[in-house]
Amino acid sequence: LPNAGRLPNVPDEAILEGNSYIDENGVRVLSVGDVPLALADQIARRAAITELTVDAALTNDPQLMAQAILADGAVVRPQVALALAQELLKAQADLAATH
Repeated sequence: LPNAGRLPNVPDEAILEGNSYIDENGVRVLSVGDVPLALADQIARRAAITELTVDAALTNDPQLMAQAILADGAVVRPQVALALAQELLKAQADLAATH
């Protein structure tokens, strides 16, 4: 769910996993309060990379997907990231076409 203030030092729009309480009134997401700055930084970074990846997949934009791949850090060469992005987006399109 969107952070919406659960982690005060992480952007509100960041999508996070978290603890919830479920009862007859529905689902309530539990706040965890402040987290250490180093952890908040990592959470915010991962959320930004996830946003880039989702945007790239929804727009079928290989340049944006390459940015997401480079931001993740596992690939550091832009040409390799772009080739991988093109392959991933093609595989996604092929899968969508069969379902």
